Amino acid sequence: MKRLSVTIVFLLILIAMYVMLVSDISNATPPQPTAQSSSTGSFYVKPYVGRLFGKTEYVMDAKDYDDFTVVHVKSQLEFPLDVTIAGAAMGFNMSSSIVRNLWGELGVYSNVGDPGGKMYDHDWWNLRTGTLEKFSYTESDAEMKSLLVTLEGGFEITDIGPSANLSIIGGFWYHRIEQNIIGFAGWQLDENGNSYEFDIPDTVALFYRVIYRLPHAGIRLDFNPSLKLSLNAKAALALVWVSDYDDHLLRNKLATASIIGKGIISGFEVLYNPFNINENGFFLGARGDFVYLTASGSQTQEWYDDEYGFDPYTGEEVLVAEKGTVYTGIPHDINSIQLRFGFSVGYRF
Repeated sequence: MKRLSVTIVFLLILIAMYVMLVSDISNATPPQPTAQSSSTGSFYVKPYVGRLFGKTEYVMDAKDYDDFTVVHVKSQLEFPLDVTIAGAAMGFNMSSSIVRNLWGELGVYSNVGDPGGKMYDHDWWNLRTGTLEKFSYTESDAEMKSLLVTLEGGFEITDIGPSANLSIIGGFWYHRIEQNIIGFAGWQLDENGNSYEFDIPDTVALFYRVIYRLPHAGIRLDFNPSLKLSLNAKAALALVWVSDYDDHLLRNKLATASIIGKGIISGFEVLYNPFNINENGFFLGARGDFVYLTASGSQTQEWYDDEYGFDPYTGEEVLVAEKGTVYTGIPHDINSIQLRFGFSVGYRF
């Protein structure tokens, strides 16, 4: 709710800025859009390049009760999303006597290169002391492949002054991210609680795939301060349907989940044409998006081969889980914060 409040405040600030601009030019003739045919509209294409900042946070927090003890194990993984992204969008704008300023847009984007940040793995347990303690921390490099497909549209519901309008919007985003986690360096506690460090490079330790499906609906404010310039800002609430696949290659363990949550999709865009933004021809664009996603549910873990580890009391190697072992109903949270900025050179026809 806090992030939703921030988004609402952002829109209110934009509206307030618009009101001040209108009051400043109240004695001037407002810019008039070019006439549009009732039977035709305009189409456009927008190649895009930008930068994505953010992370996906994965939390597993499990407790197992018996007659004498409570076994508490927690793991938090943070996957970096700081990459360059490129793609393109195509869309249309049209008006008629039935609906004003109807628009739709389809975009396809992917990453260029791998994340610049590290993948962080934090682990806690209470097996050694009976109280929850952090016993392991590692950092790893990440290789990444992603696909983002965005489909959005909307139509005007009311004018706000001489050169702005408010629209209802809706859409569906599909975002697939795959990462290979390479090497791991960090520390662990031994059976006596002493910390020892290690650095094992060039080993594929983990494969992680997460898929977000995001139907959403909201509002968009469009503002045209001049014939050359167009601005819009949007905010939408999203239903988050997320599935993830986590293969711990060094532990022979597979963790999967399909859970439901909620999110916010918000952003702004500025378009500029040195002659007339409504006419055919080239135009420049700048865009920013803020996305927050959160989902909670349960995870299933299955061992496809034996896993060995050390006994926290003796330090001896022991069998941790046999091949075929399955645990279900493990509490599982996925959170993601994504911030994108980019530029486009488009053509309207």
